[in-house]
Amino acid sequence: EEMAKAPEEVEAEIVDLADAVRVALRKAESSGLRGRALIEVTTGVEPKVMATRTNIVQIALNLLANAIQRAASREGGQGVVRVTTAMLGDIAVLDVSDNGPLMGADQMEAVFKPFGVGGRLQGAGVGLAISKRIAEELGGELEVSAVDDKETRFRLTLPPATNGKRRA
Repeated sequence: EEMAKAPEEVEAEIVDLADAVRVALRKAESSGLRGRALIEVTTGVEPKVMATRTNIVQIALNLLANAIQRAASREGGQGVVRVTTAMLGDIAVLDVSDNGPLMGADQMEAVFKPFGVGGRLQGAGVGLAISKRIAEELGGELEVSAVDDKETRFRLTLPPATNGKRRA
């Protein structure tokens, strides 16, 4: 007989990353997060991935919340968060970068640990750890890097949705 599915194991579906970003932005707005930084969204390409919509929206929202928090704590000048969806070769990509305080290598190392940076819960602490785990379960990755010593970029990469062909 078929094993009962755990509640979070909802059937995977084809999810449009750009659409998930739009949903996450609306959620960020309704939770009052959005006004704290300027958000620039570029979703010219709309990559499709196999996942549950809830999971992808959750990752996008966690990355947004984290970036907005970081951009808002910038010393002087306008905090900016840039959100981009793209295809790199055949990999679906969601980039969320912010111009908040730059992270050191040790912070980047720690940022995905549940109580990450500074050992105390910093809003996005658990969210980033969960996001990374979800990304890996979906066969993708979530990484952080510094861009031109000006921005911190969180990059979600996922295998693209194949037309009807499921990878086991």
